[in-house]
Amino acid sequence: MKALDTAVTSLSTVVGHTKAWTKMNSPEIMLFAGIGAGIGALIMTQRATLKVSEVKANEEAIKKNIAEKAAMYEEDPDSLNKPYTRETAANDMVLLQRKTALEYIKLYAGPVILETVSIGLILGSHHIMKQRQAALAASCAAIAQAYKTYRQNVINKYGEEVDKEMLYGSEKKTVKKTETDPETGEKKKVTEEQEIIRNFGGSPYARLFTRENSTEWFNDNPQNEFMLAQREKEADTRLKCEGILTLNDVYRMIGLKPTDIGLTHGWKYRSQKDPDYGKFDNNVTFLTKWVMVPNEETGENERTLLIDFNCDGCIYGEVSQR
Repeated sequence: MKALDTAVTSLSTVVGHTKAWTKMNSPEIMLFAGIGAGIGALIMTQRATLKVSEVKANEEAIKKNIAEKAAMYEEDPDSLNKPYTRETAANDMVLLQRKTALEYIKLYAGPVILETVSIGLILGSHHIMKQRQAALAASCAAIAQAYKTYRQNVINKYGEEVDKEMLYGSEKKTVKKTETDPETGEKKKVTEEQEIIRNFGGSPYARLFTRENSTEWFNDNPQNEFMLAQREKEADTRLKCEGILTLNDVYRMIGLKPTDIGLTHGWKYRSQKDPDYGKFDNNVTFLTKWVMVPNEETGENERTLLIDFNCDGCIYGEVSQR
């Protein structure tokens, strides 16, 4: 009895997993089934076309027989066992046309039905994917709102400085270092407050602008700052011209590799007539600051430029229509 219960449980588990897998992959299954049905319909159509000449030849032979029989009766009524007038011949011609049309329908009914099934499966797959994409966009919006609310709660309780430290995984430390006066050559000790990144990755949009990360990086900090300021202006102009700008568009402008979230998140320009006007910045802003990042090889902290962006959030719907 116990063995039977175990077998039933195992079977139920397999059926459940199979059902879940089928539901999860239903768009792909329907798409490939639709493509297969379309190929099958094409093959059936080609085979049916090969038989068309046979049906047509049979029709022509019967037509010729009807015409000869009608002409024979007209010349010698006694040559046939029963009357076969022109009116009877015309009726037989109508019946022949109907029969031939039915033959054509039989030949192409299968391919047409299969092609209809193919189109239905492909459209069904598209419909499911569209529903899932809409649900995904709604989920992104809900998560973004929850994230925004969480950050606001942190700001309300601990202040903006703590919020930014938690966002970028950083901490501020006062560091003593020795500086040399370029004019007198005199050395003196000074204190400097540094923001050190310990666990970077809290902001989904922020990136570290380094030699390894960007193809637009220069070995000169002022030049990097100047370049980023120009790219910021270009991105803002592009947003106003095109109306839609993704985060990946901006990443590419400053030599950074695209990301998954950069494909669906970015900016949308809103006119004054838009009901959401005033809720967003309506421009592109690079939020840059210098931070210290530990170098795994040397063990020392290196001065690195951190860039964050004032994205509006998920703009997937607008991007898909662009």
